[in-house]
Amino acid sequence: MKIAITVSSVSPGGGLTKYVCTLADILTQDGGNEVWVITTHASSDNAELARLVAERGIKYESLGDKSTIAKYVSLARLLRRISPDVIVNNYNATTQYILPLLPRKTKVVHILHNNTPDFYRVGAINGSRVTAWIAPTPAVAEYFNEYTHGQYAGKVVSIPHAVDDTTFEHDYGKRGVPQLTYVGVLYEHKGVKILPQIIKQLRVGGHEFHFTFVGDGVLHNELQEQLRDETAAGVVEFTGRVSGKEVYRRLNDTDIFVYPTHIDSFGLVIAEAMMNGAVPVVTLLKGITDTIVDDGVNGYLLRQDDVAGFVGKISCLLGDEAMRERMGKAAVQKARECFSKQVMKHNYLQFINSLFK
Repeated sequence: MKIAITVSSVSPGGGLTKYVCTLADILTQDGGNEVWVITTHASSDNAELARLVAERGIKYESLGDKSTIAKYVSLARLLRRISPDVIVNNYNATTQYILPLLPRKTKVVHILHNNTPDFYRVGAINGSRVTAWIAPTPAVAEYFNEYTHGQYAGKVVSIPHAVDDTTFEHDYGKRGVPQLTYVGVLYEHKGVKILPQIIKQLRVGGHEFHFTFVGDGVLHNELQEQLRDETAAGVVEFTGRVSGKEVYRRLNDTDIFVYPTHIDSFGLVIAEAMMNGAVPVVTLLKGITDTIVDDGVNGYLLRQDDVAGFVGKISCLLGDEAMRERMGKAAVQKARECFSKQVMKHNYLQFINSLFK
């Protein structure tokens, strides 16, 4: 089967690029598919994509050096020449606009990566020519159906994304001071403004811990200033932006993953933390984070900006090593059962095959 994956750009990191690489990986594992990755805008080198091109024979085509009109013409010509059985489009408006120029026999699947109106707007362009939409969570599927007034409700399915299976063993109880970690951009919509309050209240409560901010963003300096004393005391650390491999290493060293986000479409980093044995304490986003975390079993779900709630649950975990270990192991089990690459591979191949029945 020929499968073309279209995306605006790829980069060294980022969730969308990671998804594209994961999808290309699982679709070529058994050597039965010819997979193309096509970008329409300027891109940067990505080591994982380069590996897949070299080892799996994935074909990569970039149209980023072309003018706007030339992109449309070149993409239409390329896709007509390739004649893929399936196009998997990832928030790429160029692809959506040229769908009427492609053979109707080609199945078109659009991935809804985010729960924001522009993602739904792009996904709905030439919607009559789209075979199906995939949402990573039930909430995103519901929001898209609301945006499109239920016009495509029968064609929207929910399939969760996958995370890399960890290659580390989590050393429960062997590190001494418990490790707390936040991973993500340092923007207001990720809820990070309440983290200094949480950290300070945990210290007032007499808890020993080390808190690491992994990531960068416009609030970096503000957070660093608020936590100047804690940073000087070695309680808080800011890593800035790091590689995906380093993120996984940090998560494997983590006991409690603190993620007070306001917005998410899936919560990939939550699943990554769980795969590495960290207990997630995160915001409840109905139909999104509650599809990953089972409250009280393998993590905790709190109301948005509920500082007292976050402090309370983290305090319980800091005060009970046995509970941290029990819930951490339950988190790994949930991640492996629901969010591994093998599970995603099974779900996607089953779905793609169903398009031709």
